[in-house]
Amino acid sequence: MPLFQPKVEPLPSGIDLSSKTAIVTSATSGIGLEISRQLLTLKVSTLILAVRNIETGEEVKSAFVSGLAINTANPDAVVQVMKLDTGDYASTQAFVGTSKSRHNRLHLLILDAGIGKISHELAPTGHVKNMQVNYLSNVLLTLLPLPTLEATAREQGWLTLIMWTASRGLKRTSLAGKAPLRLGEGVLEHLTHPRRRGQGCACAVAGEETHGRLLEDVKVGDLVGLCNPAAPALIIIHLVHVSPASSCRASMNKAKQLVKPAASVSPLRMECGCFRKFKSVEALQQHIRDSRDTVHDLIRDKELDAAKGVIKSKSLAGFKANSQIQPVDVAVSSEGGYELLCSYNWVIKPQPTVYVPGIPNLTYSLLPWNFTKLTIVGEPPQWSPKPLPLRIAPDSGFHFIDQNSFRVPKHPFEVVFQAMGTMNPTKKFDGIDVLVNRNSLRHLLDFCHGRCGESFRINLYMVQNTLVIERCEKSARHMIRGSHRSGFGHNFEKAVTVAPTGMSDIAGHHRVLRYDLGGLNCAVRFEVDATWPLATDESRHQSDEGTGAASIGDLTKSLGGLKVEDPKPRYAKQKSTKTASVQVIARGTLTPHSQAAEIKSVRPNGAALGKMLPQLWFGRTPYLIRGYHVDGNFSQIKVDSIDKDLRGWETRESNQTALRKMAALIGQLRDAVKGSETKSGVAVCMRDRPLTLKVFATAQSKTPLPRALIEQFWEKP
Repeated sequence: MPLFQPKVEPLPSGIDLSSKTAIVTSATSGIGLEISRQLLTLKVSTLILAVRNIETGEEVKSAFVSGLAINTANPDAVVQVMKLDTGDYASTQAFVGTSKSRHNRLHLLILDAGIGKISHELAPTGHVKNMQVNYLSNVLLTLLPLPTLEATAREQGWLTLIMWTASRGLKRTSLAGKAPLRLGEGVLEHLTHPRRRGQGCACAVAGEETHGRLLEDVKVGDLVGLCNPAAPALIIIHLVHVSPASSCRASMNKAKQLVKPAASVSPLRMECGCFRKFKSVEALQQHIRDSRDTVHDLIRDKELDAAKGVIKSKSLAGFKANSQIQPVDVAVSSEGGYELLCSYNWVIKPQPTVYVPGIPNLTYSLLPWNFTKLTIVGEPPQWSPKPLPLRIAPDSGFHFIDQNSFRVPKHPFEVVFQAMGTMNPTKKFDGIDVLVNRNSLRHLLDFCHGRCGESFRINLYMVQNTLVIERCEKSARHMIRGSHRSGFGHNFEKAVTVAPTGMSDIAGHHRVLRYDLGGLNCAVRFEVDATWPLATDESRHQSDEGTGAASIGDLTKSLGGLKVEDPKPRYAKQKSTKTASVQVIARGTLTPHSQAAEIKSVRPNGAALGKMLPQLWFGRTPYLIRGYHVDGNFSQIKVDSIDKDLRGWETRESNQTALRKMAALIGQLRDAVKGSETKSGVAVCMRDRPLTLKVFATAQSKTPLPRALIEQFWEKP
């Protein structure tokens, strides 16, 4: 070690952890002991020492509470000693259960437990002891307290934190021997300092698979390895989530070595869910509180800006609701069926990435959790929600309004054809009259009903003979503040669904169906909330009077349908091109659309079924799951097969007239844009009276898709 070392910057002044609760594992020695001491000096209110040896833990506690420095800085601190043996799953689960029963809030979770066995030893679980203690139990300790961490972040507006720390070095367990501290310096000040990197300190992001399950207010910190200079890099084990509440496994075949030498690893930066990075917790918290859009919402392409310029003096058409639109002669019906063109899941990554064909979220399974290790052919796991009543926190944080535009702002429909290239590469769109989002159809239907809940704009483009109707929102996502007026729909959906195995990093499942709409051959894109596996017309209910558990017969039937399948993807990997904006990964199993379900949270006197049916009709969604609540206290969950309701809705005279008018309106929009000079336009509907939809030409021609995809999916004229 050099005689002279660079000065370590102290922690920011003013850190006050009053009213905060923290857990530190392996808190009787090394890094865990030092971090515990420093947390107490920073006035943490409650500190839980998770230790293997209770007697040693009590000795450490006595030393803390009797020490002059801590007694002066934090005399009212509550220090608790709890048993935790990370070599045993039962001990780990018992520890989390006990800590939850004692404390309903958790702000800091510091995971420091680790060993360095050279000999091949097995833990009581049957796993290699090093893997059990250093990885598997720590992942379990990350997942089990997540609901408490998330609830704390939402309700108190405080950034909750999970930090993994570990040290490597044979027979060198003393912190002072590996990271000598000057008088007054602390280990928290050293974790990202260049001096530690010079000694072989390697930093790597841990818990990759858990990132997709975290709220934006819950962060996983860096895994810090203090190792010998002879070991300049750290082995990262990719952890694959198996069950949200019971177990995890390490995928050794995906293990990779960190190729960067320790000296080249950059300092730790805190990252928001929008992928912006900040140098301090205060800056990150201010960013989360800020109501303005992030830089990602403001990204605009010069070509895109120019194409969206409207020449208002050059009007292409104008339509007045209830007067100038004559309905088409043919009936609009869903009886003609549909064709699934493609499906995909967005993946939480900075680079736009999708899983194709992907899988919608699964409603919670009634099967034992260990069955999720199988690839299930046929029906997804069945519905088994949590016992009622169920308390859900108000929605908060950033949520997508139009995820496709957010991920690929220049060509929001590009992802559809990237997915088609994997699932349906020979399909041609020459016979498709309209490519549209479900949201745009709902706006146009409301207009044909003579109503406009909010002003809207849609962008119109012609690709050969196909009209592409592009959704246009003021912002592709918005911030929800977390008050009771924010609603509970997003958090309710999270509570009653689970991501498919191996796909915990997904952020929405989208599908494209082709069906007839009043003589128009339409391709409609929309999002699917979840799958409902039971093919029955009977509604299932759950209330306070029962848990809604399935019968033994249902369970036997489900178990009988289980099959094990080779996990190789069914679809060929799409060859990427230099111009592709979206990375395609072949993953998932195509789920029949007959199992698609929409999830809604409603108040007892909330929205009627009739107001929900247009959305479900355009998506041909057969199941509706409704959770009834009062201020987030859910007392009833109802699942309905709504096929009969959808047929009744489309045949009602007022709805049939509006549907036929909408088909005529779309046909006229197609003709207007097709006859324009630039083959593109903009339709705008303002909340004025009389209600009018005005169509204008755009300043210059712009294609809604990359040229290579147009050449692939349309024949040359």
